[in-house]
Amino acid sequence: MLVFTSISAVDLLFDNEMKFPVDEVSAFSGGSGTREDPYLISNITELQSINEDLSSHYILTRNIDASETSYWNQGRGFIPLGSDISPFTGELEGNGFHIRNLLINHTGRFVGLFGYIAEEAIIKNLTLFDLFVRGMYHVGGISGYSNGDIINCRVIKSHNPEDELPSGWRERGVGDYHYSCGILFGMDYVGGIAGYNTGTISNCSVSADVIDLDWKLDEISRNNNIDPARSNSEPLNISTASEWIGGIVGVNSGGSITYCYSEGSVSGEYNIGGIAGDNIDSGNIGYCYSTSDLLHTNFMGRFAGLVGYNGPGSQVFECYSAGRIADNEVTGGLVSVNDGTVSNCFFDHEKAGTTNSTGGIAKNTGEMMNRATFTGASWDMVNVWDIDDSNSYPYFKSHRPGSIIITEELDLGIEDEEFEQRIWSWGFRVPGYDKVPKIGIESDAPWLSSIGNETMKGTPANKDVGEYFVYFQITDDQNKTLSRNFSLMVININDPPVI
Repeated sequence: MLVFTSISAVDLLFDNEMKFPVDEVSAFSGGSGTREDPYLISNITELQSINEDLSSHYILTRNIDASETSYWNQGRGFIPLGSDISPFTGELEGNGFHIRNLLINHTGRFVGLFGYIAEEAIIKNLTLFDLFVRGMYHVGGISGYSNGDIINCRVIKSHNPEDELPSGWRERGVGDYHYSCGILFGMDYVGGIAGYNTGTISNCSVSADVIDLDWKLDEISRNNNIDPARSNSEPLNISTASEWIGGIVGVNSGGSITYCYSEGSVSGEYNIGGIAGDNIDSGNIGYCYSTSDLLHTNFMGRFAGLVGYNGPGSQVFECYSAGRIADNEVTGGLVSVNDGTVSNCFFDHEKAGTTNSTGGIAKNTGEMMNRATFTGASWDMVNVWDIDDSNSYPYFKSHRPGSIIITEELDLGIEDEEFEQRIWSWGFRVPGYDKVPKIGIESDAPWLSSIGNETMKGTPANKDVGEYFVYFQITDDQNKTLSRNFSLMVININDPPVI
């Protein structure tokens, strides 16, 4: 989940006292830090230790559960990697793994997994699940400020609003927001991938809930006639209460954003877009789409389905938007204010509630779900895009993410005590589809039942002490399946087992 809130002077003083969670920097799991032999990262402490060497090469060797960061640094959590004074200049290879339950509860500028990445830096092949991030300026899921390359990275929510927070989060104030995850919050320059981008962002996506902490999601939704209820398969949102907010970036200044998408909601006051709040200084945004809903807390203008403001020399090409827009009579279906170039783009005016836009062609929902609309505009519907006629909007053919099973092992069961556990997963959903991923759970434990929502529940008796299997399967909207076999151990702590 992701969060950003207003900052006090007291908070700033505390930030000056931040320490690493250990007295000495831990050794990495291996490697020498070169491109050919990168440092190996297998846990959250090793990831934090990147701050001790910001110019080396790193690679994840497994998925990382970062729940313990809620107890670090007096509740301020993980320290962003790099800053404007000492930027990250190396490379992090995510290696297809994910980091989950990372808490970053900071103040000031340059807040995210990385605070600031330099031109030569590369972050790639990484997924962040269920972040909680709080900052003020230049706030992003992957990086607060990016002048480097961010490639094939995702920011995803897997929790429902009513789900239990990871251990320690409520004690650190996260519970005050009444949402388990999916919050990006800051004052200015806030984006799901990067707050401010002057580099390259490619093949990235944000499926994150947008929640404005000052106004509460239910109040925003009620004021804008949008239903706040979302299922686990639906994306989460990105929210703030100020300016330059976007689903992918807050501001794209001379940078390049290609093959990216956002879904969920984006909320703010001024210069708000499904992909970018601002695209300025000859920035390029191409081959992107947004199905994000745009909400506001204190409307000031420049709301648009894709880009709030497109500046001189900047380009938006072969993109579309298909989200609902609050106060649609004074906003843009695709672009609100355009002083640059917008070409070969479309927006769903029925979803947006407006045909107004300073760029892009307005189409109804049926036309937006028709392959002919896009082949007629010379979109590459063979190699780049695909569409399920009458059922979906266009989606990326070769960059479609597969399903992910997040849970890696089950808790221990204890005889005569109630056992309940959810197996967390995430499945991609084609934009526009009502079809949601299907979940299947099987087990040879006679005392265990599936109660829906990916959850198992039951109370083992003394005679049930032993080992059982649990089979979990997720099937996406294209009937592609992913499965995992788990081992469930039941132990006794009071009496000898029945033989």
